[in-house]
Amino acid sequence: MFSALSVLSLIAALQLFNVETPDPVLTPAGEGMEITVSGFYSSARPGFCSIPETARFIPVPPECEPQLSWNVVSVSGTGWNSPMEFSSAPVMSGEGFDVQISWETAPFPPAHDPVSLEVVHMLGSTVAVVSVSPFCLGSAEQYISQLEVEVSFPDVPGARTVEGTLFETLSPGSERWWRYSHDSSESFFQGKPWARICIEETGFHSVTCSELAAEGCEVQGVPTASLAMYSGPGEMFTHDDPAAAHELLPVAIEVFDGGDGSFDGSDSLVFYGRSLWHWNVEPDSIWRSIHRYDDVNTFWLTWGGSGGTRISNRSVAPSGGIPVQQGTVLLGFEPEILWENQNNRTGWVWDFLFENVPGYFYLSSPVASDNATLRLGMTNSGRVGAWSHNVVAELEGETVIDTIFTVLRNEVLSVSGITLGKGGNLLKVWNDHSGGQSYMDFVEFMIPVPLSSSSSYPIYLTDPPEGTVYFEYGPVTDQYRIFDVTDPFQPTKLTGWTLEGAAAHISTEFTEGTAKLVSVSPGSFIKPVLIQYAEPGIIVGGYQEADVLVTVPDEFSQYIPEIEAMYAEWGLSVYSATYRNIYDEFGQGVSDPGAVRSFVRWAVDTWEAPPVMLQLIGDGSTDPLGYVTGYRTNSPVYIEAGTGNCFESFFTTFHSGSVFPELPYSRIPASTSTDLLTALEKSLALSSNENSGPWGNRVLLAADDEWSDNNTSDSNHTFTCEYMADTILDSSLDVVKLYLIDYPWPPGTTGEGAHPEKPEASSDFIEQLNNGVSSASFFGHGSYDQITREKLFASNMVSQLDNGPKYFLFNSFSCHTGDFVLPSGDCLSEILLNHSGGGAAYCLASTDVTYSTQNKQLATNLLTFLYDDQKLSIAESFWLALIETGNPQNRKFSVLGDGAIVLPRSNTQQSIMLAPDSLFRGQVNVVEVDFPGESFFTFTARASADTVHYVSPLTAGVEIDWLRYGSTIYTGIQSTDSEGRAEVSFFVPLQADTGSMGRTTGTGVFSQDLHTAYTWPVPVADNGEYSDDTEGPEIQLFFEDPIEGEIPSVWQNSVLNAELSDQSGICILGEDAGSIIICSIDGSYEDVTDLFSYDTGSSTTGSFSYTLPELLPGPHQISVVARDGMKNTGEGTIEFNVLEGERPLLEETGVFPNPGRGTRVFFFTAGAAGDVSVEIFTVTGRPVWHGSASAVTGAGQLVWDGFDADCDRMAAGSYIYKLTLDTGSGSTSVTGILVVAP
Repeated sequence: MFSALSVLSLIAALQLFNVETPDPVLTPAGEGMEITVSGFYSSARPGFCSIPETARFIPVPPECEPQLSWNVVSVSGTGWNSPMEFSSAPVMSGEGFDVQISWETAPFPPAHDPVSLEVVHMLGSTVAVVSVSPFCLGSAEQYISQLEVEVSFPDVPGARTVEGTLFETLSPGSERWWRYSHDSSESFFQGKPWARICIEETGFHSVTCSELAAEGCEVQGVPTASLAMYSGPGEMFTHDDPAAAHELLPVAIEVFDGGDGSFDGSDSLVFYGRSLWHWNVEPDSIWRSIHRYDDVNTFWLTWGGSGGTRISNRSVAPSGGIPVQQGTVLLGFEPEILWENQNNRTGWVWDFLFENVPGYFYLSSPVASDNATLRLGMTNSGRVGAWSHNVVAELEGETVIDTIFTVLRNEVLSVSGITLGKGGNLLKVWNDHSGGQSYMDFVEFMIPVPLSSSSSYPIYLTDPPEGTVYFEYGPVTDQYRIFDVTDPFQPTKLTGWTLEGAAAHISTEFTEGTAKLVSVSPGSFIKPVLIQYAEPGIIVGGYQEADVLVTVPDEFSQYIPEIEAMYAEWGLSVYSATYRNIYDEFGQGVSDPGAVRSFVRWAVDTWEAPPVMLQLIGDGSTDPLGYVTGYRTNSPVYIEAGTGNCFESFFTTFHSGSVFPELPYSRIPASTSTDLLTALEKSLALSSNENSGPWGNRVLLAADDEWSDNNTSDSNHTFTCEYMADTILDSSLDVVKLYLIDYPWPPGTTGEGAHPEKPEASSDFIEQLNNGVSSASFFGHGSYDQITREKLFASNMVSQLDNGPKYFLFNSFSCHTGDFVLPSGDCLSEILLNHSGGGAAYCLASTDVTYSTQNKQLATNLLTFLYDDQKLSIAESFWLALIETGNPQNRKFSVLGDGAIVLPRSNTQQSIMLAPDSLFRGQVNVVEVDFPGESFFTFTARASADTVHYVSPLTAGVEIDWLRYGSTIYTGIQSTDSEGRAEVSFFVPLQADTGSMGRTTGTGVFSQDLHTAYTWPVPVADNGEYSDDTEGPEIQLFFEDPIEGEIPSVWQNSVLNAELSDQSGICILGEDAGSIIICSIDGSYEDVTDLFSYDTGSSTTGSFSYTLPELLPGPHQISVVARDGMKNTGEGTIEFNVLEGERPLLEETGVFPNPGRGTRVFFFTAGAAGDVSVEIFTVTGRPVWHGSASAVTGAGQLVWDGFDADCDRMAAGSYIYKLTLDTGSGSTSVTGILVVAP
C-alpha cells in the first residue's frame, strides 16, 4: 500500500517523498527465513534471497529521462546478529490440494543502491517506477528505516490533470500526467473488396473465378492486373515481446485468364500457401514452427485496385556449375493428445511414457535412408531436482539412443546415421524416470535424398555452394512446374530447364544460404478449405473512441447493444469488437491472443483519450483447437509455454519493456448465451439501488484450518484473516469471521490419513452467503472445484445458494479455484458466476498454484482499494493491487465477471450514531442515530468481542489467538423521522458477554445511497440495576390454513407460525441452551434462533415461520421454548394431526361470478408458492385468452377483465378454462366450464 510513502512537495517538475520502513519480521520459509515488512512486497534478485521492497509511481512526460537522488535519513538495526540462512522465492509444483511448496536457501544480496528507477508505459502515459529497497546494505543486521527520495524531470506542456483518473490513486501527490504521442492509423483493408481464403496444407493452391463468385465475391470481369493477394507471417505472435505486431505481406500469384486480361468464368489464380505448422531451414538450424491457437492460415485476395505482385520466372537453363547431388526431406510427427503444462511448444504431448515400460510409436516415411537424422522430443513433469534418468530408443529393433539426462523439463535428443525404411517404422522408447512423469512429444527425421528422385515432396538444400550450381531434379515430365519457394511469399518459377529422361537439368544460383524446391504436376493444385467474401477493416477504419474496450465472440455479437446500454447507465461509453474482426485486422485472419493484445495497444496508442479498461467476454481453454473436447473455444487465452500458466495480464501488457499490465482488465467467462445473460443480469442487479441493503456493508472472511496435506501446523490463513479484519478493513464494515479452527475435529482425528469433512462449517458458510455479503474472501487451500480439504465449499454446493439479487464478490486466495481454462467443465468460480438466482457476480481467483505470503500481500492491497472512499471498480482495484504488490506470480489471478462494477459500499460520512458510554445488561438501552433523510434502516447491537485461544489437537505447540466478535443482542428494522433522526430502544440480556468491545450498527438506504452509522468499540457492562421482569416470553403458535377439528390437521411440510413477545426482549445470542429459541417436535429438538426476526420498529415482539420436517401421519406435538433478557423462560405448545400424503397443489378452484359478464375472478387455494396461469378456450379448443400471476401458499385469485386476447369483448356462450399452478416441486392443472352471459 501507499501508507509507507508520504509526499513532501511537488514543485514544477520535481517530486519529493519520504519512505518510512515499518519494523521487519522474520518468517520461517523452508530451511531458511524470509524477511517481511508490512505494506512491502517480496523481491528476489537471481541467485539471492527475497527481500522486502516497495515502489512509487510518478507520471512523467514521454521520452524524458527522470533524474533520481536520495538521502538516507536513518538506519536501524534488526537485532538479527546471529548467522542464519535465508530463503529464495518459493517454488511450487503440483496442482490443487497436491501442491508442494519448497524453498532453496540463498545468500543475502550484496550492497546496492536503496533506490532504482525505470520508465514504463501505463494508462496511456509514461510512468517513472521508483523501487525502494531498505535492505540494501549487504546484511540483514540493519536496514534503512527512513529515506528521502527526489525525482526530477523536464517540465513540458500538454499535461493533463490526474483528477478523475486512476493516477489519482496510483500516484498520490502527483497532479499531472502526460499523454504520449498517439499515432494516427489507417486501415489497409478499408475501401477495398476482399475474399478470405483459408488453407490447411503447405503447397500451391488454385482458386477459380467461378468459385469466388459463388461465395459472393464480385470478381467476375475485373481486370486481371488488379488482382492482389496478401497474408500475415503465418507465425504465432512472439509472446515474450509485448510490442510484437504482425503486418500484411504481399503474396505473389500467377493468373490464368486465357490472355484476354479479364478475370472471368473458369479463369484461375495460383499461389503458394504455407500452413501454420511449417519447417524453417537456415544454414545452421532446422526447426518447425507450431501454432497453439489456430490450424488454418488465411490469405486475402482483393481486386479492382492497383494490383499486386506476381510469381516471377527465373531461367535455369543448364549451363554447368558446381554439381549438387542431394537435398533433405523433413518429416515431423507430433500428435497432440495429452495436455501437459510443462511442455514448452504447444502444451500438448503425444503419449505418456511409463517408468521402465516401453512406448510404441509407428512412423511412416516416403523414402528409405541409411543416413537419416532422428530428433526425439520429450517432456518431463513432476519433481525436478537432483534426479537423472536413462532414455533408450530402438528403431526397428536397433538401439539408436541410450543416454542419461539430468534436470531437464524439455529434452531434444538428436542422433545421426539412422537407418530408416520406406513405409512403416516402429520406434520403441522407454526410460527410468522415477522423479516424475515423462512424455513423448515429437519425432522428426532429416533424410538425405538424391535430387533426381525428390520431386514427390518438398526438398531442402540446407547449405548449397556459392555461385552457380548444377543438379538433376526428378522424376518430372515436361508438364511439371518447378518452383523455388525459399521465400514463401515470393516464389519463383524455374524456366528453361531441359528434360532428359525423367530428370530436369538445372543450373542456377541460390543466394539465401538455403533453398526449397517444390514441383507441381498437372492437376495437383490444392483447393483451399474456405473461400468467403469478407469485410475486414471495420475497426481501424470506422471506430469511435470510448471508455471501455469490450471484446466478444462472434456468436455473442447480438448482445452488444445490451452491453453498451448497460455501461451507458454507469456513465461509460463502450467500443465493442468481435474476436473475428480483431483477428482479421490485427492477426491477418489467424486466431492468436497476440492479435487481441495488438488491438488493445492500437486503441491506447492512437486514441486521443485512451480507454480505461478492457472487458474480455468468452470462455477460455488450454485446448483452444479441440484436440480432446472436439470443439474450439470462443475466446482467446494466453497460456505461457513451459509452465501452462494463464496470464490475463498479457492482453494489457503491450509495450517493449513493460512488466506491468498497462490498464485494468476483466473477463466474463461465458461459453453460452445463457452464461452471458446471467452475468449481465447480475451486473444490472448490483448497479440498481433498488437492491441495496445492509448486506452491502457485510464482509465475510473465511480461513482454512491448520491441517494442509502433510502439514498440521499451518496457522497462516487464520492470522491473515485476523490481519484483514483488524488492520485493513474499515471498522464501519460488518465483518463476519468463519474460521475452520472454530469447528472441532471429529473424535479420533490425528492429522494422518484422509481429511474428515466439517459439514457444519459448510452449512454456516452457505448460510452466510445466502444472508448476503458484499464480498467473501477465502484464505487457504483449494482446487478447481472446492476449497479446503474439509470441503468448506464445492461446485456441487453452489445450487444451494439463493442469495439473488444480493450477489457477492468471491475472493479466493487459494490455488486453481479460478481455473477457467480447464479443457472441459467449469471451475468453482465459473459455476458461482453462471448460477442464476444466486451465487457470485464476480470472482477474483487464481488459475494456478499460489503462495500464502503473496496472497496476503495481494489481499491487503485489494481489500484496501475495494473499500476505498473513491469507490473504485473491481477491475481498477485489482489492477492497482497487482501493480502495488509487484509480484509477477499474482498475474495468475483473474477478475472473472464484469470488472466495471463498483462493489456495494456504505457511505459513513453523513451518518452519526450516539451510543451511551456503556451498554448495560439487564435493562433497556437507547442509541440515537442521525441519517441524511427519512427511511428505514437495520439496527444491530452486539455483545462484547472476546479473544479465543485455540490449541490444536493435531500438533503440539500450535496455538492460535483470534478475536471472536460478540453475538447479536438485538437486530431489527427501525425508521427515522423526517429529519433522519431516530432513537432505538433495546434490551441487553443478562446472558450477553460483557467487555470493552461491544458494537452497534445502523445501515439503510437514504436518497438511493447506502449509509452506515456505527459505534465501535462500546463497552458492555453490568451495574447490577436490572429490570423487575419475572415473566417469560408469551408464545403463540398456529398453522397456515389448517383443517379445523378437535386438533388442527395439516399436510406434510406445512408451515408453523410462531409469535413471541416480552418486555425484556427475546434472547437470540445463540451461544447455549439459555440463549437460543428451541423448537421441539415429539421430543426432537432444533435450534431455530436464526429464523426469528423482530417486528418493524419493535424490540419486544417478533415472529418466525418454521416448515415442518417429514412426519408420520397421525397426532404430534410441537413446542417452542425461548428466554427473555432476564433469563425468564416461556413456552408455547400446539398439538396437531399430520394427514397422509402431500397437500394438493390446487384446491377450492373456480370462477366468480359464473355465469357472468365483464370482470371475473378465478380463485384457488395453492398448496405451495409458485406461478399460476389461466387459459380460456372455445369448445372447439381454440385459445382465446391467457393470464398469469405469482401465487403464495394459501388462497389466491387471478382477475380477468372479460376481454379476449385481441381486446374484444367475449361473445356469450360456454368456454373451457384451464387453471395451472407451477411450483418448484411440480405442477398441476384443473379445468372447468366458464359461461359468459348475454
